[in-house]
This record gives sequence, structure tokens and C-alpha cells, in this order.
Amino acid sequence: MVNLGVCKGPGNILGEIHIGSDSIQISKIGRHLYTLLNNKAIMMARSKKELFERVVPVLSYIIKNVSKNVQSNTVRWKSANKNYTEMLNGMLKAISENLRPVELFVLKMKPDEIQDNTKIDKAASFTDREAMIVNMNNYCLNLKRFGENLTNLRNTSEVLLRTDLDKGIWGSKEVMAVLNDVKVEIKSLEDDFEVIEGCLEHSDKYACNLRTIISQNISTHHTRDIIGNITENFSQLKSFKSILAQVLLPLYKIDASFKSHVGYPATWFFNSSIFHDFLFEYESLIDNMVKCASLESKTIETLLVWKIKLTGE
Repeated sequence: MVNLGVCKGPGNILGEIHIGSDSIQISKIGRHLYTLLNNKAIMMARSKKELFERVVPVLSYIIKNVSKNVQSNTVRWKSANKNYTEMLNGMLKAISENLRPVELFVLKMKPDEIQDNTKIDKAASFTDREAMIVNMNNYCLNLKRFGENLTNLRNTSEVLLRTDLDKGIWGSKEVMAVLNDVKVEIKSLEDDFEVIEGCLEHSDKYACNLRTIISQNISTHHTRDIIGNITENFSQLKSFKSILAQVLLPLYKIDASFKSHVGYPATWFFNSSIFHDFLFEYESLIDNMVKCASLESKTIETLLVWKIKLTGE
């Protein structure tokens, strides 16, 4: 599992998608291509091929989610690097096809002529104890929701992936190819699922300890380690969600595959209740990826500033 890291900066921004006051950046950091939400990394691709095949399809749903949250049916795009025009135009075409009913407009102005209205989530000062306690309480609440979401996704997807279509059914070969590909990738994530369960459990414990430190206005020699553990676990959690969203997307879109190849909807072959539960949990996963960017700005960034103050760096 590739670790996306936290608060690493935007890198070399190639293009931006503006949705209200939110901004999604396509950026190059080192050799890799990143997708950032309000300057916080949410997905990464090692190559253009991986960007188009795995990241861009999920990005369309991220954009839809943010658009719904801000009640906007339009998004605006601006390019920032002419060296990547062909790649960015290809991305725009792929994204536009998946966005309906949201519309995407390409801005013709030069990047430096466009006012940057990227939303910045207000972080609490590490000296503002009351605000930090509120943020930590919200962080713990979200950890619980993230854990429930991942458990439900794992359970519902495993049931669906046990489906075995009769080879005599017209188009079953194509649909089973999709299911088998997802099954192989989910199998490869088994160890990561266990790691993330530990991250969630430990993060809750560390957050409780930190809330006590904040509320009592004390600082121990363990504070730096606690902050370090919280940020590292958060980074692993958001990285895993990014990978899981990419792996499970073909299963989320499987109804279209059934209709295209078999001629009948997925609910003719899946347990309808479980399938709809899975769809709901996948959409919650996308929502949680968006929430992670906000948590990173409001909570994790504040903790990192506090850690730097403690170490005197």
C-alpha cells in the first residue's frame, strides 16, 4: 500500500478543478501524479496509464460528491502546465463523460489571471484548547464512522464477489471477468485490512490520551510520540481508502456491465438488499475520502504544528 503522506504540499500543479470554494488539483510530486482536494493528497498514480485507468474514474465520483455538498451543478477547469496539455485534455474528456448531470466548463483565461478561491478549512491553534478538543472529538467520531464503513464494505463486497454465473448465460464470461479481477485485488488487500483495523483502534486510544493532555493543559514527553502516531495512522487510513475506492469501483459500476453483456440488471443475480447496501457503503467511502481532506486541514495540520513547537524544530 502506497502511503500518501500528510500535509506534503501541492507540488507542481498541472491543472485545477474549482467547485464553489473547493479546489481539486492534479499535481506532479517527484515522479508520481497526485490528486489533491484543497491541497491535501487523496489519490496517487505512478504513471499516466494508472492515472487514467484507476484514478480518473474515482475522481469523477469525488467531484460529484463535492458538487453535491456545495449544491453546485457546475465545475470549472483551468490548466496550469502546457507540457501536459494532451494528458489533461484526455482527463477532462473522461471526467466529463462521468459527471452528468454536473457540467464542466473549461476556463480560457491564463492561470495567473484567475483568482484563487480555494477553500481553506480553518485549523485550530494549538494554543486554543477548546477548539482543539472539539476537533479531536470530531476526529474520534469520524474514526468510528470510517471503521464501520470499511467493515461494511468488506462484508458486502465479499458476499457479492462469491457470485458465480452459469457459463451458459449469454455474456456471463465478460461479467465474471470483472468480478474475478476485483476478487483478486481484494484478496491482495487482506493484510492491509488488518493493518487498518489496528490503525483505527490505536488512533482512537491516542486521540483519547491527547484530549486528556489538552483538557488538563499539560504536556508530557510522550506528547510528541502520540501526535506522531496519530498522523502516521491517519496517513495509512486515507491511503488505504484511496486504494479501496479504486479496487471496488468496477463492482460499484457492475450493474452497467450486467445490462450491457447479460441484458439484465445486477439485482437479477445478486441479493438485492446486499447489493444496495454495498452501493450505499461505496458512496460513503467516497464521502469519507472528502472528509479526510478536511480532517487533515483542521486537525492533523494543527497537531503537526504543535509537534514542531514541542521539538523546537
